Amino acid sequence: MKIFIVLCTALFLSACDTDKEIPVQQQAIKTIEGIATNVKTITVPVWFHTGGVVTTDHRVTVSSRLSGYVRKLHIREGQRVKKGSLLFRIDPVDVKQVLAQANADAANARAEQQRFASLLKASAVTKQQYDTVALRYTLAQSRVKQAKNQLHYTNVRSSLDGIVVKKLMHNGDLASPGQAVLIIENPQQLLVEAKVSESRVARLHEGDAVRLQFAAFNTSFTGNINHIIADQHAESHQFLVKISLPSNPAIRPGMFAHVAFHQGQREALMIPRAAVVYRAGLTGAYLLDDKNIVHYRLIRLGEQHGHDVEISAGLDAGESLVAKVTPALHSGVQLRTSQRP
Repeated sequence: MKIFIVLCTALFLSACDTDKEIPVQQQAIKTIEGIATNVKTITVPVWFHTGGVVTTDHRVTVSSRLSGYVRKLHIREGQRVKKGSLLFRIDPVDVKQVLAQANADAANARAEQQRFASLLKASAVTKQQYDTVALRYTLAQSRVKQAKNQLHYTNVRSSLDGIVVKKLMHNGDLASPGQAVLIIENPQQLLVEAKVSESRVARLHEGDAVRLQFAAFNTSFTGNINHIIADQHAESHQFLVKISLPSNPAIRPGMFAHVAFHQGQREALMIPRAAVVYRAGLTGAYLLDDKNIVHYRLIRLGEQHGHDVEISAGLDAGESLVAKVTPALHSGVQLRTSQRP
């Protein structure tokens, strides 16, 4: 039994010694051509992003100066109107009654003035009495003229070229002086209105350039701050910023706009967009060590700036990486390059 145990022990030790003698084969490192670059630090603008709505800088509320029933109102919402075109009429029944009464009063006053003129020649009345009667006639004539002027307001015409955006009354409705009937906008004079908090508005000034983007377009536009107005509700601590728009027939009132206000500058880490690796929903880059061996690292991206993209996390300034990702790239290969863009 003892001899059997000794033999087994000897065989085990002999096997262990045999394993130690097996050589470990080293894999050859694959080398590929490529371009290297460094993570660079550049100064980039700081933007404050918010939303805005397109409005018009020229909006007119059309109302009547007279009391009366609305007539000949055939305008519809969305219809274009020309300056001077007839929008509607106001039935001038009340004004005609006022004019008729004024004419009657003026006729009586004229007859009285003529009678007193004859009496004055006959020295039957004093000059002062005549002047009082003559003044009454002058006032009566003024009331006639005023009533006739009111008749000019029965035809309500457009004061601008524009589009009817709201129709508030219809034929047969009773209009009062100052009561809105139509709202007309000039689509050629558009603005974007955005609200900005008081902590941000201190860095904004009239005339500043503003970046604008619309969901309906792939391109961005540049506007300029037109006015900065304090909100009517002081407790909101917000300001209404009006931004002038470039002329574009496709931009219409009511559209939503993405607004970016310039708020200064900051330092940012940048790499070429071509150096970014997208894999399984993750974002990374291929870094290079001192032997130009490629290593994959996860990164987080920030804003894009032309052909470069900002790095929010994962890289440090000056680190070396592959400038352009190719299908042959993977961790462990060696990059052969002398170019750094």
